[in-house]
Amino acid sequence: MRILLAPLDGRPCNVRLPADLGAVVGADVVVPRGIDLGTVMEAADRDALLAWLRSEAPSADALIVSVDLLVHGGLECARDGRGDREETVARFERVMEVLEPHRSKTTLISVIMRGTPTASSEAMLPVWEAMGPWNALDGDPDPEAIARRAVLESRIPKDVLAGWRAARERHHAVNLRLAAEAARGGLADVLFFQDDAAPRGPHVAETAALREAAAGRARFLGGTDEACVTLVAAALVKSAPRPPRISVAYTEPEGADRIGPYEHVAFSTSLVEHAEALGVGLVARDGDAALVVHPPAAVPVDLFLDPPPRVGCPGFDVVRAWIDREVSTGAPLVAVDARFANGADIPFAREMARLPGGMLMGFSAWNTASNALGTALAHAALLAVGRLRGTVRPEASLRLRDERLIEDWLFQSSVRQELRDFCLAEGIDRFAFADRAAELDARLAKRLAETASEELPDAPPFLARFPWARLFEAEIIITGAAPRRGRRP
Repeated sequence: MRILLAPLDGRPCNVRLPADLGAVVGADVVVPRGIDLGTVMEAADRDALLAWLRSEAPSADALIVSVDLLVHGGLECARDGRGDREETVARFERVMEVLEPHRSKTTLISVIMRGTPTASSEAMLPVWEAMGPWNALDGDPDPEAIARRAVLESRIPKDVLAGWRAARERHHAVNLRLAAEAARGGLADVLFFQDDAAPRGPHVAETAALREAAAGRARFLGGTDEACVTLVAAALVKSAPRPPRISVAYTEPEGADRIGPYEHVAFSTSLVEHAEALGVGLVARDGDAALVVHPPAAVPVDLFLDPPPRVGCPGFDVVRAWIDREVSTGAPLVAVDARFANGADIPFAREMARLPGGMLMGFSAWNTASNALGTALAHAALLAVGRLRGTVRPEASLRLRDERLIEDWLFQSSVRQELRDFCLAEGIDRFAFADRAAELDARLAKRLAETASEELPDAPPFLARFPWARLFEAEIIITGAAPRRGRRP
């Protein structure tokens, strides 16, 4: 199957990760090559992308197209206050003209904008930290909440707030046009992904308006950065002889209904929504693949901003017998660690990576709970599809598992903590390394190799770098064969 993907932006999670997932079942996921996909605040070459789409669409079996990339120039640029509403809507119309002949095989995705702009520099971090809770208090009638919101708003520069509001209005105008296209019918699918949010905020009214405009012909999910992997997997699930079943167990069942940081619904609700988007069923046991869930912690933690809590991993013994039973039936095992935002719970990751007999086939613990969940569930779904069709490529799955263990655990939860301290001590902007980028790349590669030798001594050789010259994400590229920790001998 040949899937054409115009991703959210050029980050590895949106370009490399979907292609790596498709490789688990031998699918060809085609992404733009040789085209500028932009950076944090620089827009992608949208004219070149439109030409690429026009050229490649006829030969694709399925198209997955991000409105944020083709119209706004990328996810980060969509949060920016630059741009004219009329010109932006006109760009959307040009995209739809190109897609019109391929309407029946096109899935369109767009983001419902989050409550904060991008923290593009150290100077923006306090503003970002104020805007999150300020946004979450929107519409709260409690007098204390109203007073607290006023204090937070006083910390936000007026030009930043004005730019954010302009971006929000422009972005929503495009989303309303997309909802109208959904209502018109004929598209394979239309999905709106809710970027970082809380139960309250302007996204609530925007979502209601989009639901009405779409007339029941669009779907709505939490999360954003997992959108590409979710939809690539959904396209491939359709090739299975029947809808796959994923068995699910929680390390901490009472955590299923917690709302993780930057989420607007409970984890269990997000799980159901992602399963529906993928076209898979959820069962308690005897699935075609197995997903062990480490749910959000009772006290929110963001590992990009906070040190890892020094506590043990709860509930692993609860699921150990379940893991043994599911794997004994032949179900490939995937783990999702949503305990903290922006990184793995180290004791849990360590336990999963060292399961005896090499049971683990997939792992995800990056960014928000929805990002980690969407990736892990998509991986499990494709392993289930491959099992039903006899097309699983174990080496591809193991390579992807190790990329995520190295980035989500060794980098996000460990090495990034060290590099954060180094940046702060050296006066390096964590959000824009500038002329220190090569130095940070070298430090990343050295410390990750050292940490892997301690924690994952059988890890395959890999390369590591900061793709956007900022501390938030790393790109991990496996360069050798992954060990078969994911299969029983």
